[in-house]
Amino acid sequence: MRHPNYQTALNISKAINQTFGGQVAKALNKGQVEISAPIDSEDRVMFVAMIQELEIEEGRKSPKVVFNSRTGTVVISQRVTVSEAAVSQGGITVTVLESESVSQPGGAFNTAGETAVVQNTQIAVDEDDGTTMVWPPGTNLQEIVDAINNIGATPEALMQILQALDEVGAINGELVVI
Repeated sequence: MRHPNYQTALNISKAINQTFGGQVAKALNKGQVEISAPIDSEDRVMFVAMIQELEIEEGRKSPKVVFNSRTGTVVISQRVTVSEAAVSQGGITVTVLESESVSQPGGAFNTAGETAVVQNTQIAVDEDDGTTMVWPPGTNLQEIVDAINNIGATPEALMQILQALDEVGAINGELVVI
């Protein structure tokens, strides 16, 4: 697969099974689909040819951050978010805090609404001079990168912050450094 993805693997196995019936194909992981092919070589050729003609809907690509360490360019896909973490690099500190709250539409004694747990995210970037920037819940990684750049961080500092966030699993996507 060009872009290994659990949904794509599942779509491949479903399409093969719908075409041939039964459990001919089974998705093993995001990059492998196990297929039971016919034993006879002529049947196998036709089988593979039919599989090659199937229309497969590709699953959603994983959120991705690409950082060019030579130029300092950062490209971030739309869906990359950051989980709870704190990073200090030089004179810059990035803090991401998450908390949960309960939303009860219409008040606690109203039975018309449905209670839901809501995830709240608060992000702060501090510079040694006391400057603090805080974002509302739902902030994506692009907003953090923009704020870090606005306080004059070097591309190297930005890269180190992104790598540290990725290392602790706070970036909800794949970090690629080129």
